[in-house]
Amino acid sequence: MYFLYIENYLNQTTKEQKKDFFNFLIEKSFVPSNQKIILSDKSLILEFSKNQNFETIKEVIKSYFKQNQKIRITQISKILKNEKKLILIFTNKV
Repeated sequence: MYFLYIENYLNQTTKEQKKDFFNFLIEKSFVPSNQKIILSDKSLILEFSKNQNFETIKEVIKSYFKQNQKIRITQISKILKNEKKLILIFTNKV
């Protein structure tokens, strides 16, 4: 699985923009297999299957949010879960 972290997604997009974003993903056939909301930093994690071209997905999503400098897109290399924590390990944070 591939994971994409969209930082500041919750507080930097309106309800309508959130709906438009997911419609955009569906239109591009980039349907995430799962999603997680991280309330502490108002972010979204999207999970994509290995049979999708992740580099293309990542670049298209980055270009989608290009106008909003407060939203940052980062690939997550690993997610570790324990009883009370979700630990994110990032690759090449940009």
